[in-house]
Amino acid sequence: MRIILNNEDTKNKTFFYEENVWTGKRTLVYYGTPLKRLSYGVYKYQKGDESQIFEVKGNSLIGLTVKMFGKDVRLIKPLAWYEITLSALIFVAFVLFGIWSGQWWVGAICGGLGGGTSVAYLYLAKKVEPLWLKILLGCLLIFIGFCLGYIFAFLIAKTPSPFI
Repeated sequence: MRIILNNEDTKNKTFFYEENVWTGKRTLVYYGTPLKRLSYGVYKYQKGDESQIFEVKGNSLIGLTVKMFGKDVRLIKPLAWYEITLSALIFVAFVLFGIWSGQWWVGAICGGLGGGTSVAYLYLAKKVEPLWLKILLGCLLIFIGFCLGYIFAFLIAKTPSPFI
């Protein structure tokens, strides 16, 4: 994930933030100079006589802020309640059929698919802006969860369907 700012919060100088999704490693660059990490979440900009401390708090899911020049600048908004609810419903949609099948391997497959899809939705919801599109995406993934869960639990595992 990359974020580039160049506004009055950064004193009209380019601020670059990058976080690796897999390792969590953060890279911060201010005005073309990489920031030196002092401790977890604390970085220092040093160029000539000019020195500035940057404090990074949060992450991409709970919201990300950087304290620079004495004020907090929000880089990423925290998740809203409906995004968390839709993510949980996606997971439940997958797991429900895994439980109904009564076979452990189907439950494991459905749980893994549900967890992966829920996390994918949380990252996709960050990129989509209109509320109606977030809800539509969540409902679509819930429907896909029910369909894939049904396929695994009742067609592949040959468990009797409660709907027939």
